[in-house]
Amino acid sequence: MNKSSMNIKGTLKCEITIPSNDFKKVTIEGLNNRHTHFDGDNVTISGERSNSFVNIGLENALDRLFGLGGAVVSHIGVTNDATAVTATTTKLDPTDDDSVTLLTAQSLARVDRVVTGEATFTHVNANFAYKKIGFLTTSTDAGTGLIDVIGGGGTTPYNQAFNIDLTGATTWSATLGIEVEFKAS
Repeated sequence: MNKSSMNIKGTLKCEITIPSNDFKKVTIEGLNNRHTHFDGDNVTISGERSNSFVNIGLENALDRLFGLGGAVVSHIGVTNDATAVTATTTKLDPTDDDSVTLLTAQSLARVDRVVTGEATFTHVNANFAYKKIGFLTTSTDAGTGLIDVIGGGGTTPYNQAFNIDLTGATTWSATLGIEVEFKAS
């Protein structure tokens, strides 16, 4: 008997802009396909990173698929928390809600089997090192809406180092988007 399966792939897409004179003052670890572009007064760093859905996110996707309820992705969040992530993780930061910044996900649009949502974090709204980034269906890190996570250094598939620390720069912006793709496999 042939099996049919579906694969959900998530990818962080980011574009960071900082002043050129602050380039050596920032730390960025765990981005693949990283590109750096110097343009006079500014440096733009772009890259991507695969992510993984947590159990709540997978269950939410099934609920939505079969009309059993579920919530829509509405926010992207960042935290400086480095607590290990596992499939059963329910919060970006399990110990301190004050270290999480959530912004409304913009540009949620589907092209074929891919949907992307993004938000722009800055030195004004989230001035700390990012150890985890995630999609949520809630406007708070309440433990009920975490869909997927980038970072965290847990067990496979969450076990790769991740750190975006722009706090050494005077000003900066980081547009962080998560691209979710459904594929037949």
